[in-house]
Amino acid sequence: MDDFEKFFTRNPPDLSQAEQIWIEEYIATGSEEMAAFKAGDIFQETPPSARFHYELKRRKEYYKLESDKRQRMIFNEIARLAFFDPARLYDKRTGKMRDILSIDDDTRAAIAGLDVEADEETGRTKTRIKLADKLKALQLLAQNEELLRETLTVKLELSDKEAARRIAFAMANGLHASGDNAENPSNSKE
Repeated sequence: MDDFEKFFTRNPPDLSQAEQIWIEEYIATGSEEMAAFKAGDIFQETPPSARFHYELKRRKEYYKLESDKRQRMIFNEIARLAFFDPARLYDKRTGKMRDILSIDDDTRAAIAGLDVEADEETGRTKTRIKLADKLKALQLLAQNEELLRETLTVKLELSDKEAARRIAFAMANGLHASGDNAENPSNSKE
C-alpha cells in the first residue's frame, strides 16, 4: 500500500465509530438514507462536524480516483484485445509458435485459453490456442468512443402546435425530444 492509498483509506481517530460507519456505507451505496440506517440516526440531535465533512469529501475523492483508474484499466485491456496481432504468436525465423513465456504481455492478454496435448509416440506436443473475440473488443471500443451509433432520422413537417404537442408528450414520458421514441402511441396508425 503506497502513501497515497494509506492517506485515503485510513480511519481518522477523531471520528466516532458511527460516523465512520456512516461514511463507509454512504461511499458503498451512495445513499444517505442507507448510511443513516446502518450508523443510526447520528445527526438527529447534533449536526455533522467539520471533521466529518472533510473526511467524507476526502473519501469521495479517493473512490472517484479509484473508479477512474479502474475504467482506464478496463479500457486499456479491451484495446489490447482489439489491436492484438496474431503474427506475434509465431517466431519469424522458424514459423513455429513461440513458447508462451517468450510472448509479450499484450499478445498473451489476447489468449483466452490453451489446450496442450502430448503425443506419447513422437514426444511432440500439440497446442491449440483460443483467442479473445477481437470483433467484440473492437465493438466495445467503438461504443466507448461513440464511433458506433444506431440512429434513425425522420423528417416530419408539422405545424408548430403539433410539434409542441409532441415535444410535450415526449418530455412528459421521459423520452428524448431528439426524436428517439417520440411518436405518440395514441396517434400511431398501422
